[in-house]
Amino acid sequence: MVMFFTFQEPERSRALSEAARVWLANIRIEVEYKSLRSNIHILAYFTVGLAVCAFCRSRGWKAWNGAAIGCGIGVVDEGIKVLLPGREFSGMDLVKDFIGVGIAVLIATFICLLRRREDHG
Repeated sequence: MVMFFTFQEPERSRALSEAARVWLANIRIEVEYKSLRSNIHILAYFTVGLAVCAFCRSRGWKAWNGAAIGCGIGVVDEGIKVLLPGREFSGMDLVKDFIGVGIAVLIATFICLLRRREDHG
């Protein structure tokens, strides 16, 4: 999913963001275009973080493994943009990628703790 957006031409990426803004407006959620473009990284990497946490859990790995893998995907994603015409590396986008992964890892860890508590309670 993330790489799909990474390899979009800049015009297509902007058009997708505008379409998402319009869709949100249709369900009465008003978001400024610039804010949406900026913060979509958190949502995208939240999704990546959940997927990576599920993968790690299926292997019996710890949550920090999921955090490292998710953040590594963010670094690769932003690094690739340096090589693509019309795209650029953004340190702030990378921070937002990390925030999204971090939120996912915290939620996944909390859910695991609740399940353990229920199993032992």
